Amino acid sequence: MISTEFINNLSISYTGLDFDHIIIFVAGGGLTGGKKQFQEWQENLLQYNIGSLAFDFPGINDSLGKIELTSLESRIHLTQLLVTWLQQKHNPKKISIYGHSMGGYVALGAAHHNRHINGSVILHVPAAYAQEAHDVRFGSNFTNILRKEGSYVNSYSYDWLEDITQPVTLISHSEDEIIPKDITQKYIEIGLLKERFKHIEIIGATHRIKGEENQKFLEKVFEQIKNI
Repeated sequence: MISTEFINNLSISYTGLDFDHIIIFVAGGGLTGGKKQFQEWQENLLQYNIGSLAFDFPGINDSLGKIELTSLESRIHLTQLLVTWLQQKHNPKKISIYGHSMGGYVALGAAHHNRHINGSVILHVPAAYAQEAHDVRFGSNFTNILRKEGSYVNSYSYDWLEDITQPVTLISHSEDEIIPKDITQKYIEIGLLKERFKHIEIIGATHRIKGEENQKFLEKVFEQIKNI
């Protein structure tokens, strides 16, 4: 059963927080998805004795605040606050983190900066961003930076991936029309130099996998999550 409450003005949903292993789900940059996209996974993870926490960033669904007053940097900070709350209130033995698209960037930043994330890091079609975009509020200025060709080549996330010591699973999609292939390739190149790195490519999947017709792709992703 999924429970909901507000923590730091963020709407969170959680299951099994008394389990030894908790995974935190970090959504991408979409305006309509948020934590609800992880509900089925959260319920299914209970049979594997894995608890979970998902949440909406400010301005998304029920969470308070405005999107235009937030940034990549603030999303990483908010994620870390939830990790700290989870550690202090429930003290699980292991905390893992999953991030999709923009959430992959955020998850990497949180894993790099927060020692309580001592489990696995799952990067699902992760994005990368120019360093100058890191602390810019979402809006036209942020978008203009992203539109610059190759703006992401100096992304902080590459350094974070190189530095972290947690096991990393990178899930890419062969038909991803959103994440440039050189971003994925850069993550793979860095990952292959690490001791505990796994890359899974889902053949035939586009960036967003929704609906019954894409259920087979979602099942492949969940297979990686439940086995961390």
